[in-house]
Amino acid sequence: VQHIMDFHTVLSLLQSSQEWKHWHTTHEDCFLAYGFVLLDDANKDAWQIGYFCSNTDRMTTFIISPDKISIGPESEVMKDESGVLPLQLKEVNIDDMLAMNHANQARLKSFSAEQPFKIFFILQTLKIGTVYNVTFLTKSLRTLNFKISAQTGEIIAQSAESLVQMDKKK
Repeated sequence: VQHIMDFHTVLSLLQSSQEWKHWHTTHEDCFLAYGFVLLDDANKDAWQIGYFCSNTDRMTTFIISPDKISIGPESEVMKDESGVLPLQLKEVNIDDMLAMNHANQARLKSFSAEQPFKIFFILQTLKIGTVYNVTFLTKSLRTLNFKISAQTGEIIAQSAESLVQMDKKK
């Protein structure tokens, strides 16, 4: 399992940066919505942290890498009926690497034949609570998804789908 830079450390770096402070002066009504890492060789050291502005229904994403912080353009958000919820940091009791290890152990136990080539790692609050939402994209074109409680480390949901089947549903 690849090492992930700690989310709280990355968030602190972001919120102490000039880029974030300048942006926040005109976006005080926006809230922290998620932290995201794509675990592949090209992106493994870069966190994306999203802030949602409910008055405009748009998301601003900051990209935090070891050597720089950049801000992406505001974008529209695909959301379900519950909308975008604020990330509840007080509910994050386990660290990123422990969550990643739990997801990887569950993958090995339930889907040992599947070989992942990309891992999507999201910290977010959903209706079911604050979760590490970990998705493995496998070489056989399946997605293996594990939602891990950020409070307890327990796996509260898991699923596996073929990308080919997902495409047929459209």
